[in-house]
Amino acid sequence: MLGLWTLIACRDGPEPSIPTIPAPPPSITLPAPIGACRPGPDPCDGHDSDCDGRIDEDPDRIWYLDSDLDGAGSPDRRDAVAACELPAGYVATSDDCNDRDPTIAGERGDLYWEAAPPFASGLLLPHWDKFSRPCTQEELIGGAAVGDIDGDGDPDLFLPRLYQRDALLRNDGTGRFLPAPGLPSTLDGGSSGALFVDVDGDRDLDLFAVSLGEDRARLYLNDGTGRFTEDAVARGVALPPGGCSDQYGVSAGDVDGDGDLDLLVAGWQEEMELGTGDRTRLLLNDGTGHFTDATAAWGLDTARDHAVFGMLLHDVDRDGRQDLHMVADWGGSALWHNTGSSFVRLSDVVFSDENGMGSDLGDVDGDGDLDWFISGIYDDVLKCPPSWGCSGNRLYRSEGAGYVDGTADAGVAEGQWTWGSIFVDHDLDGDLDLVTTGGFNALQFLDRSGRVWRNDGAGHFDEITCASGWSFHGQGRTLLPLDADGDGDQDLLLVSSSDPPSLWLAHGAEGNGWLQLELEQPGPNPYGIGAEITVRSTPTGPSQVRLLHANTLYMGGPEPRVHLGLGPHTGPVHEVRVRWPDGVETVHTDVGPGRVRLSR
Repeated sequence: MLGLWTLIACRDGPEPSIPTIPAPPPSITLPAPIGACRPGPDPCDGHDSDCDGRIDEDPDRIWYLDSDLDGAGSPDRRDAVAACELPAGYVATSDDCNDRDPTIAGERGDLYWEAAPPFASGLLLPHWDKFSRPCTQEELIGGAAVGDIDGDGDPDLFLPRLYQRDALLRNDGTGRFLPAPGLPSTLDGGSSGALFVDVDGDRDLDLFAVSLGEDRARLYLNDGTGRFTEDAVARGVALPPGGCSDQYGVSAGDVDGDGDLDLLVAGWQEEMELGTGDRTRLLLNDGTGHFTDATAAWGLDTARDHAVFGMLLHDVDRDGRQDLHMVADWGGSALWHNTGSSFVRLSDVVFSDENGMGSDLGDVDGDGDLDWFISGIYDDVLKCPPSWGCSGNRLYRSEGAGYVDGTADAGVAEGQWTWGSIFVDHDLDGDLDLVTTGGFNALQFLDRSGRVWRNDGAGHFDEITCASGWSFHGQGRTLLPLDADGDGDQDLLLVSSSDPPSLWLAHGAEGNGWLQLELEQPGPNPYGIGAEITVRSTPTGPSQVRLLHANTLYMGGPEPRVHLGLGPHTGPVHEVRVRWPDGVETVHTDVGPGRVRLSR
């Protein structure tokens, strides 16, 4: 090598010229040499010119992932590819709002819910860590309670957390929830379902939280400022656990007619053996917030053959006594008549649901009676195990003192594996729409969102899930309505079994009128739990009926208020008629709009 350099350096004569290669015309793109990479668009030339592992990309031809193979692609550009030819598993359209469920496709409309960012809502902590699993029911759990704990007018939250410390969150008035110091710091463990309810009649919301496994139930008494003292043992509601016993929903109402609020607790039980023990509990209030277990005395020990997820109180036959709507997974849902001293199960021929889970009551057809929705399992893709039953949800229409099955006419059976379910006026047009959430750890139900059905005013429903923006892709359990940001429409609180809760803010109904009612009366039931409210916007217009209740909505406790959409009517309503829990009626005229408290 040294000799060669010496020869070149000592050579006489002129330096040789180095030939140059002319540049190509601007209109010609040379292919990248084999083994070389060229950044930028990858032309359709049969080579992976930019070395990204894909051949022949074309930024002008975008293909969208169709993971559920329903012919509509996901609008998420992170899943899209640019290619000269259509890749397998992709399509040309991007109008599928839920690309994980082949039964849902479409674009979001003008009326919709949108998930608030977690740091904006303050909902950051999951209900369960997915790893602690001393029992088998953890995947079924995910509760919450909504209520104004400090009297400032906006809804606050209690979020149970399995095997962890529960969370109490105050609303700052804008829909952001901040940790509150109100719960005793000495209590660890955690809860499953919960309800804010005034057990001692002092006009502030106390908190009753039930549990799974080795943690007992807890009763927190509110001092009026949102700070709580735990007193379940002394007041007879600790419900000592045993093994993996479970308690799902809590409901409150005046069962025995003495004016105060009694408690009902729903139990399902891991053992899955019917008739082996009390699953449900009835706890009677003595008027001071102290309770006695009256399960057997009222005949509910005979409900051992019902694996119960929820119980709702409502005076169906209008005899002045609160009847019991029992929502059961195994053993079947049933209606129990209140005789004044016991519950008697009525004929359940009409109740055909196979696995009742979530539930709500509402007048969907405008006839003045409250209809009963029960969520279930629907599967038309894979064959269900016989023990499941997969015929779907049920809507039982009230016929005065009883119910008839109106599911087929309503069109709400198909909802996949459904848990939390609520009636809510999504568009504030004056009738009740239906929202559900669901999912389960089985192949055909993984990552299934819930459903939204719009009511036509006569109790017939159209599925509008995509248009509504309701696109949660996880394991939803509890679903509760609330006006978190104070703008008058109905937002949604969704609690998952494993992901952090999420707040879904409503948009698009701002032009319609609305009315939010809260009741006040003397005595041990100051919020008027159990009252039936009828609202007529104009003297000749239709009326709306709402139940002010404290019933569990699959492990979720709603706030003691009713919310009504008024459609284009934006002024005061003509009349509000209140049928109080003791049967007395009061009439209030020129009420609202907006937030109103009515006194007896």
